[in-house]
Amino acid sequence: MNRNMASQLEAYLPHAIYALLQHIGEEAFNLKQDAYIVGGIVRDLFLDRPNYDIDIVVGCDAIKLARKMAKESELLLTEHLRFGTATLNYDSFRIDLATTRSEHYSRPGALPIVTTGTIVDDLSRRDFSINAMAIYISPKRFGELADLHNGRYDIENKCIRILHDRSFVDDATRMFRALRYEQRLHFTIEDTTLKLMKRDLDYIDTISGDRIRHEIELFFREEQPELMLNRASALGIMRKLHPCLNNNQFRNRTFKVARETGKQNQTSLYWCLFLYELTDQESGDIILRLNPSKTIATAIQEMQLLKSKLPYLNEPRIRPSDIYALLHGYSSAAIQANAVATELPLVQENLNLYLSKLRYVKCSLNGDDLQQIGVPAGTAIGQMLKTLRDARLNGLINSKKQEEELVYKLHPELRK
Repeated sequence: MNRNMASQLEAYLPHAIYALLQHIGEEAFNLKQDAYIVGGIVRDLFLDRPNYDIDIVVGCDAIKLARKMAKESELLLTEHLRFGTATLNYDSFRIDLATTRSEHYSRPGALPIVTTGTIVDDLSRRDFSINAMAIYISPKRFGELADLHNGRYDIENKCIRILHDRSFVDDATRMFRALRYEQRLHFTIEDTTLKLMKRDLDYIDTISGDRIRHEIELFFREEQPELMLNRASALGIMRKLHPCLNNNQFRNRTFKVARETGKQNQTSLYWCLFLYELTDQESGDIILRLNPSKTIATAIQEMQLLKSKLPYLNEPRIRPSDIYALLHGYSSAAIQANAVATELPLVQENLNLYLSKLRYVKCSLNGDDLQQIGVPAGTAIGQMLKTLRDARLNGLINSKKQEEELVYKLHPELRK
């Protein structure tokens, strides 16, 4: 234990959260437990980066402390008895509590076997030194820093360092996390850690596709995910997923454009661009390996299918109704990915025309209206609705009255 961080913590946190930590520390003390804030919030305190995702560890029974806090403040409490953890849900933030624990790995890539432990055990099980610090919040030593692995020194020197030489063997997803912290914080992976990462690349094969996919999707939540993907390519990590995942120049261009679109389904769009230059077979192999959600897998498959149809959209005289017919039914992510990736101006213009306008075009008349006019039920209704929509798309009609006139023009026998 060294250096007291109470004044820095008070300046860093909103007053209400700071007071709440003091109160939790007091309640833990009353239960004869030591309590600490740990992990990312301690790291970001030193970096002066806002972070109100609060993790607390206590020395004996986190759930008992969480129940006391929840009852006292009438909070929503989520318990995970198997793991000895609990979450207190406040209006604008949450606090996760866990019992200090120790863990070991039965084999490379396995999920850890967790047992109760001390604060020393708990900090020693963490991924990097910058995440292996804690601040005491119980009253007698409130604000005291526990920095057993020189995390503060590594923050000052802007480096990412693992805690022991089997870290990547135990859990190869730490390679992805190292790249994420390196690029987010503008740090550098220190030399020994980098050598061990290169030595242990083959252990990526011990990790499930679900866990690797999760790490990649965490990349996609960062401001510039292409930086992490490029670094992973340079270190040989991408080749462990597929040998074709190496075009940094394409990613740099398309990911930047994707961000500028400001679309809501950014993760799906990033996935499509990430795999855009692969063949159907290659992207299919990635889908099998990483098991993305059905929505994302479908978007990737549709992106590949649509990519083969882009020449049809490069025809100068193509009608809006033809654009609609070609693109209707595809997910927006698949269309957006092709709009971002193509270097053909007319194709991009037509894709964006569909996204911004054509897909929203609807007829004023519906099937019931057409039946009242006298159009026979069945396929004739569907065909007439298509005819009306195409006329709307091509700018030939623009009102309900004009739709009715077109119906009578095509079927004059329906006039009464």
